[in-house]
Amino acid sequence: MSRLPRNALVVTGVALYPLAAVALFFQGNWYSFFHSYSLGMFFGLVSYCYFAVALVLGSRVRALDRIFGHDRILVMHGIVAGLALGCGIAHAVLKKMYFTEDTLQSGLGLLALALFLVVILMTVILMLETPLDRMPPLSRVLGFLKSRMRADYTLLKLLHNFAAPAFALAVIHVILASPVQETAGKTAFAGVTGLLAVAFYAYHKIARPVVSLLNAHVVTDVKRLADGIVEIGMVPRRGRKKRHVAGQFAFFRFLDRSCGLGEHPFTISSAPSASGTAITVKALGDYTEKLGGLKPNATCLVDGPYGLFYPADADRSLLFLAGGIGITPFLSILRDFAAKSREGDISLLWSVHRRDEAFALDELRSIASRLPGFRFRVLVTGEASFAGNAPDGRIDKKAIDGELARFESARDVTAFVCGPDAFRRSVQALLEESGVPEKNISYEAFSW
Repeated sequence: MSRLPRNALVVTGVALYPLAAVALFFQGNWYSFFHSYSLGMFFGLVSYCYFAVALVLGSRVRALDRIFGHDRILVMHGIVAGLALGCGIAHAVLKKMYFTEDTLQSGLGLLALALFLVVILMTVILMLETPLDRMPPLSRVLGFLKSRMRADYTLLKLLHNFAAPAFALAVIHVILASPVQETAGKTAFAGVTGLLAVAFYAYHKIARPVVSLLNAHVVTDVKRLADGIVEIGMVPRRGRKKRHVAGQFAFFRFLDRSCGLGEHPFTISSAPSASGTAITVKALGDYTEKLGGLKPNATCLVDGPYGLFYPADADRSLLFLAGGIGITPFLSILRDFAAKSREGDISLLWSVHRRDEAFALDELRSIASRLPGFRFRVLVTGEASFAGNAPDGRIDKKAIDGELARFESARDVTAFVCGPDAFRRSVQALLEESGVPEKNISYEAFSW
């Protein structure tokens, strides 16, 4: 089955899953559906099912990653969690209209809902860039809050994990509900739904780190490539290295006090054929600044690889567009192409702020000498360019059109974009304006 039908099948299954619960609970009682009690039950069922699905989507299920890619799964995770929260609030309001007395069961539900609300608001305000960040005057408010409430990424992820105990409270709340206890089938549905979601999350948070520890890597070298940019090489302590597809990323946890024990995602910049694994990191925050101080023999836990950021069709013409450290997946891909002597036309536009940030310039020249169809251009935006005394300016339509001109048709080009979110949105719009179909544009989210 191709990826597109599988995408549609999974999305449809996720969207319609609550209907199975609704059909089970309202069988023979549809006449009372619009009563406040019944509507409250309807929204409660939808909320419960969607929170369960959100927990599973947040558990890095590899089968789903191979269909959607991790960044798309996180988007789906956020949408489903938001729908679950909205339905949960509607459930609480409607139930309060019918049951005015507080009970242990209702109290557990309200506590779970409050925890979910805090986690989701914290995530939206502090951890993500969403469309709300681009909507005035909300953009100013959110920008102010993010600047004033700056928190450590590891701490934010830890707080985000409070969604799991919140869901555990929701499971107890649902199991104790009188409609759930009416029949064994309803109790089983509610119990299995909760058990499966908790099992996925427990595997993700408990079993997976243990597996990573048993297959730990050791840092072999830390190379300074440019000011604030380092390459960290590592190999497994025992056994073979994990196989990855060029362009994929993994989650890395360095067990070293110099940088803390937090887990962070980084693109694997080494080629799949390399003897070890390497990541190329730019100092963009407290954690990444500390990685340059890692010493050889430090232990690293690796969870991955993940992602679908790789040209699947070997015959298509390719246009790569990178912003800053967004070059890393393209380095892995181009190294892989060079090792395989790939034929065909490939263009790379790489935008950097300073000349010294173009740390892979010599390697790109070497790859170009081995791949006749590959050419690249580095644009320096913050100082004199490589070609003259003035900056090049950002990647614009003229620059994109200049690269597309070498291909037979813009509609036959597959474009890949990686860089900060603002860069990605801008470049994607320019590509579509230049005639590249939206379906031919792939991108990798720069942050999670």
